[in-house]
Amino acid sequence: MEEAPITNPDAEHTYPINIGHGSVIIEPIKAIKELNNKHRLRIRSINLEDFYTGGILTEYRDGALRFTIGKVWPSMYYIPQRA
Repeated sequence: MEEAPITNPDAEHTYPINIGHGSVIIEPIKAIKELNNKHRLRIRSINLEDFYTGGILTEYRDGALRFTIGKVWPSMYYIPQRA
């Protein structure tokens, strides 16, 4: 069986030459986290290259550290540090 010829000369521009890959899009989850610990900690948002992007507000209540991710300085990485 023969293939039908392309009747529209611009139809070939719709075929990908090189598929490659798309960019990675990450949307951080908004959540309240709670860590039980005995040390005073601060939480910082960092980027992929380990640079600080901002500090996250923390609250200690009943021996637990509470903080919210994804609201202020949203990131995919967070680092807890001793204050």
